[in-house]
Amino acid sequence: MLNAFLVIFEPIVINPLIPGGITVRKTLLDFLDTRSEIKNWITVTSASFLVASDNNATSISAILHQKFPTLLFLVTKVESKNSNGWLNENIWRFINSPKSSGKWPEIPFPPFNAEPRLPP
Repeated sequence: MLNAFLVIFEPIVINPLIPGGITVRKTLLDFLDTRSEIKNWITVTSASFLVASDNNATSISAILHQKFPTLLFLVTKVESKNSNGWLNENIWRFINSPKSSGKWPEIPFPPFNAEPRLPP
């Protein structure tokens, strides 16, 4: 069963060699397209997006942290019965009924092996 997860991230990573830093949004979204654990995604704001996955928040977080070890981000499961706000109708549709984009076959993959970490 697919669930919706909200990913909030630091939109610019400071790099002293690049004036203004590096915008990470496109890099993150391009990376999501390479991961079979991420069945679909939709942008919410310039610094957040929703993903559809049958993994849990810990696994998704580990996947992102492995690729982007210095990026600050938060991954949390979103459930329509516990959520409210002013968003585009397409975003609510994604939250209420996350669906696969169809890119990845429905072959059961073993979950990403990640040790859970306690928040600081």
